[in-house]
Amino acid sequence: GGKKYRAMFLDENSDFLSFALLSRKSEQPSKLEMYRRWVLLQLGKTIKCEKADRGGEYVSTKHMQECQEQGIDQQFSAPGASQQNGKAERKNRYIDEATSAVMYASGAPSSFWGECTDWVVWTHNKLPWKRVDGVWWSREDELHEKKIPFDFETLRPFGCRMWRYLPKQHRDGPKSHIRMKCRKVIFLGYDARDGSIYRVWDPVRQSVQ
Repeated sequence: GGKKYRAMFLDENSDFLSFALLSRKSEQPSKLEMYRRWVLLQLGKTIKCEKADRGGEYVSTKHMQECQEQGIDQQFSAPGASQQNGKAERKNRYIDEATSAVMYASGAPSSFWGECTDWVVWTHNKLPWKRVDGVWWSREDELHEKKIPFDFETLRPFGCRMWRYLPKQHRDGPKSHIRMKCRKVIFLGYDARDGSIYRVWDPVRQSVQ
């Protein structure tokens, strides 16, 4: 909650999206540096080319100097010609429109726009994208250059109602044997790459669990 902006990074080869929420636009450079480190540590690769518009975070003296020191080639679209970075612009529009549609369909309040966007991006990366030797690969598979096991039974629609098991210390009621062992919550997304851990909104505790 409280986030107003988002940062999104697109890998052109795999079409894989990385996403982060920002409280201020000034956080963009630090998110970009975190993305670079993730690419290096998780994929064993270095970013060779950065395509962007001429937003202040990309043309700052500090950022351009860092790119030069790391040997990263910067390619900027011309002022007022965002179509030159067409793939990223289309992906941004797709994510915005998909998020709006999902928010409307789920009936979720606007304060959950960040969680909804995260769900849209997560699903975008996980769904089958192309066939490799007769087997469907996701964008995440393509990014890692290998088939990553995933159970599609874990997929849930954003905003759906779920029942969350309650530990004994969180159960309400006068007697233990008649206390409710679960509580109705609202599904917001995933906390694990394999989809095994859900994030939910608990209306009773007014918090994300």
